[in-house]
Amino acid sequence: MKLRYLCAQDERRCFEAALTQARAKAGVGFMEKQRSRIGRVHLEAGDLYGVFDETEDPGRMLAGFAIHALDMFGQSYPKPDLTDLPPEAVLEVGELWSCTPGAGVSARWGCGILAGLLRAQALLIYPITDPWDLTGAYPGFNKVGQPLLWPFAQTTEGLGILVQPMVSRGAGLDAMVSMVSRGGFEASTDNRVVQFPNPLLAAMGIREAMRRARRHDAQAAASAAPGTVAVAAAG
Repeated sequence: MKLRYLCAQDERRCFEAALTQARAKAGVGFMEKQRSRIGRVHLEAGDLYGVFDETEDPGRMLAGFAIHALDMFGQSYPKPDLTDLPPEAVLEVGELWSCTPGAGVSARWGCGILAGLLRAQALLIYPITDPWDLTGAYPGFNKVGQPLLWPFAQTTEGLGILVQPMVSRGAGLDAMVSMVSRGGFEASTDNRVVQFPNPLLAAMGIREAMRRARRHDAQAAASAAPGTVAVAAAG
């Protein structure tokens, strides 16, 4: 897979069109409000990256995201408070879209590698949590505070959308960067091109391991609960 910085205007317009189309199909469908300007700021002033698969159609963009450090321009919401960190070391990631779930995994994987290359101290995201929940797609991130009303977007039916602030920092961020880098990667000297193996199988294995760990923890908690009676299965 190849993660590539988009500098040409035609590629950035292609990114924008794909983002709009993906949002219309996601969940119940959503779009930016007519008066909103925050999306335009992210698309025009932020760094846009696209994901390409050179083994299939190297010219077709499969997924993408926007990213900016907080010394470029501010975060989308006042919360969470990350002022204890240098603004240039905090990266907000948004406008993530993909053609397929597998391409979305590659985008998130590439973003993690990029965070390591840029020496980020924190990654900040605002995934949708209502009317559908996308927070489970971001292992390595912790929820910070309560969900917030997304004032810049609405469902295609005009209903409000809640987003959940989530942050990866410290040991959690280090572990995530280590995980996505384990398969190896190659990066250009300016970090504008990053090549890495298709991460889909690795991501599926990690997700299954997390499910097993959660089931194990739930079973352990249930067996330790007061008043729990163990019932032996009949032979």
